[in-house]
Amino acid sequence: MIRTVITGKKAFVGRHDVLQALYRALDDTVEEGMVRCVVSGETGIGRTALLGAFLSGCRARGVPVMESADQTRAERGPRVPAGCFHSPALVAGSSLTGRGTSLIGVAGDPHAPVPVGPKGALVAALRGREPAVLMVDDANCAGAVRLQRVLRVMAESVRLPLLVLLTERAGEAPSAPDTYRELTLGARRLTLEGLTPRETGELLRPLLAGRPGSRLTAACHRLTAGNPYLLAALAAHLRDASPRPGPDELDSVVLPAAGDLFVGRAARQHTHAVRLAETVAVAGNSGGADPALIAHLSGLGLVETLEGLDVLARAGLITDGDEPALRHPLVAHALLGSMTRLARNAVSLSAAAYLHERHAPAQQVADHLSASTVPHHENWSADVMLRAAGAARQAGHDGTARRYLEIVAGSAAGDERHRAILALADLRMNHDADGGPHALAALLSCAREDATRSALLARLGRVLSAPGAATTGTAVLDAVASALHHTVFEDWPRVHRLALRLDKVPPAEASHLLRGLPAHLRPDAGLARRRASDAPADPHGGGPLQTVVEAVAAYYEYLVDDSPRHSVDRARAALARGGRWSDVCPTAFTAALTVLTDSGHPAEAASHLNRIAGTPAEASAAAPYGGRAELLYVAGQIACVQGDLDAACRSLTAALTVLDGPDGAPALRADTAGMLANVLVGRGELDKAQNLLRDGGWLGRLPAGHRHQDLLLARARCAVGLGALPDAARDLGELRRRARADGLRRTGTSLWRAHGVELLDQIGAVVEARTLAEQQLRFARASGSAFELGRALRAAARVDAHGAEALLREAVTVLTPDHAPLDLAAALTDLADLDARQGRRRESVDALTRAVELAERCGAGELALRAGQRILVLNGDTALHASLGGVLSLTPREREILVDAMRGLTNRRISQKRTITRRTVELHLSSAYRKLAISGRDGFPGLFRAPGLWTLLTSAPDARRT
Repeated sequence: MIRTVITGKKAFVGRHDVLQALYRALDDTVEEGMVRCVVSGETGIGRTALLGAFLSGCRARGVPVMESADQTRAERGPRVPAGCFHSPALVAGSSLTGRGTSLIGVAGDPHAPVPVGPKGALVAALRGREPAVLMVDDANCAGAVRLQRVLRVMAESVRLPLLVLLTERAGEAPSAPDTYRELTLGARRLTLEGLTPRETGELLRPLLAGRPGSRLTAACHRLTAGNPYLLAALAAHLRDASPRPGPDELDSVVLPAAGDLFVGRAARQHTHAVRLAETVAVAGNSGGADPALIAHLSGLGLVETLEGLDVLARAGLITDGDEPALRHPLVAHALLGSMTRLARNAVSLSAAAYLHERHAPAQQVADHLSASTVPHHENWSADVMLRAAGAARQAGHDGTARRYLEIVAGSAAGDERHRAILALADLRMNHDADGGPHALAALLSCAREDATRSALLARLGRVLSAPGAATTGTAVLDAVASALHHTVFEDWPRVHRLALRLDKVPPAEASHLLRGLPAHLRPDAGLARRRASDAPADPHGGGPLQTVVEAVAAYYEYLVDDSPRHSVDRARAALARGGRWSDVCPTAFTAALTVLTDSGHPAEAASHLNRIAGTPAEASAAAPYGGRAELLYVAGQIACVQGDLDAACRSLTAALTVLDGPDGAPALRADTAGMLANVLVGRGELDKAQNLLRDGGWLGRLPAGHRHQDLLLARARCAVGLGALPDAARDLGELRRRARADGLRRTGTSLWRAHGVELLDQIGAVVEARTLAEQQLRFARASGSAFELGRALRAAARVDAHGAEALLREAVTVLTPDHAPLDLAAALTDLADLDARQGRRRESVDALTRAVELAERCGAGELALRAGQRILVLNGDTALHASLGGVLSLTPREREILVDAMRGLTNRRISQKRTITRRTVELHLSSAYRKLAISGRDGFPGLFRAPGLWTLLTSAPDARRT
């Protein structure tokens, strides 16, 4: 527990271990006789406050206390007549009262002076064998006369229970070295360190008149290293400032008094202490310096520099290491604030020049260089200036960074020039979002290499594709066309305009527009040539732009053609080119990867993604794939198809976070949200999926276009999960109408092929479910993907009662736990249902157990729970869920009629469909409601929200355990 003692405006916190050591020393005097203790610490560390707390404890115990005071110091408080006893009420919190005379305090009346000399009084008190304390504050600063007086008292008290308590200022040499050495001979030494972060918070609480937040406490502790004096000064600044600075603004606080106090005391010990401290402060602000560099910067000899640094280190002002640094950032800020900008620049530039001449590492030179100006006559290397620009940007000095980058861009060549131009482009975009596109177009005129042009075009394409960019796009594209004349990117403005238009038209029309491009850009030309190079000499020979067109054409062809074979070959041809074409138009790269992933080749797509964009492990953990939404979307799509729902959720959530910003592409945002909602349903997180759809505004009427298939599918799956089959039927109907209007093939996306047949069957669209299953089998065989084939076989088994077992067993054989674990788990669950109906209980339980293991590995909570419930059914354990027992008790006729009611049919329609009277329908439904413990149709949503019950309901009666 941290104890805080407050008196007036001062507070004493912590120091429990040191106080206990002092009390142990006091107790030891009874057995050992006189004990000496020396308490030391840096300036402002709280030595006096510690003594105050200790002497307060002594007063409470009735221990006599005598202080040897220096009567020559004018700053001492009001005098007490020498030779008088005084109460031990000398101490209040962190201050001592009555200092300024020799006195002894005992537990008595503070207003009843006893005319006894201090020496005699002390000896008299000690002869009673009760411990006493003799205190000497700032003993190393005391004169010889004062110390000799203390030595005389100690000489007569060697065998008496006396604690001689001395404090000293760290780093300050004794005023009377010989006498002080004799005084402290054999003393126990206690060194005060800075407060801990927790103690810092406790000290700030009374100083700020309230509990500080964790971030403010951490910032204050970092700036002060837990020094109580600095904390009090910083708290006073915070308390008086209006408005009060936040934690992130404290680095700009300058308290000149802090620097004056700390460095001023060191200056009394060494002539050049101030100069050295300022040099260390500037060097530490720009990369650090060793003693040799500090000596060069301060103009002192190395030996003299080391002596001065030793004084600063002993005083606790700097660290004691190979590269000294100020221990308290607040003191460093004070020193830097006392210097002019010109003086700081001079030190930084001198350090950079010194290190450059000695061939120091480029980053070390750059760290110092970035804190100053760059003289054009100096021969700084391009690498140094690039690093200096990076350091300047991190420090928020964009003007300095821009100057370095412009020099490198105008004088360097090769990779260094490439890096400089791209960094300059990013800097200008961040500095001026409106004028950034024009700045990028201007930089294209300076670019000499295709790699640089490609990277600039990628940045420009993302900016011009953002919502609201159309107002400036025309002028920028005209400037780009002029800059790219007679290069392999000459047609980029034309391709970019076309790419923006393609998202606004049906896929069939998009394919027609692509065929209308000039001959050298048409997708068929590239597919025929199969170039290995992406930068031919002839600017009209296709090159990267032709590859972009080929990738985009593969995507739109894939959306409309019943057979994916041709579009998959085209996407593979584009991706095989490698090179930088993917930078020219990132959406084209995404399109090609989508074709491979969605057609059942996710591992191949992942290989291309990692080869061109890098693996997530190679990127920042906080921003994988550089935070690029299109790459995060593809990574999530690949993980989803491969059955890793946890990884899919992470990538898609990261992508949606980026796309929710002002520059997010609406089409990609819709794709991402639809896939993420389906992933959440698969994970068993139905509420999260609904919240996502609701928060994104995707539960109402959706905009026209083909980019909402997965959103509508997710809505339908949510509706089925809630037992709202009419709502599911409405969403599925909307999905199919949009697909027909846009000319999309009926097999749709990978997610539709995974769930479409089952959903259609559930809403009663049996004919359409069978048609889709047949088309899905043809699609799978044309794709050449074992993954797609296994998925299609399972879908076909759903609507083929006679051949279901053969289809499911073939699906289980085709699907592997390594490449398609989630689809294998689903196929095993279906096969287990079939085995149960055939009376093969053991085989069914084995299949379900394996399905649960695979589903849990994939993060598919919905499927794992459903399969687990099937195991309960087979084991006869239905007590865990009342609805489960109710479903199992339904008769076959009750099941049929209940399913019809779930699908939204009225009692009259059910009677017509089943060729029975309405009264019979009502009787069966009443019996079913009673068994399920619901009052009517309003109870359907809550009843079938639990995964697995719907599947159990629609299974044959033989699935029940009898």
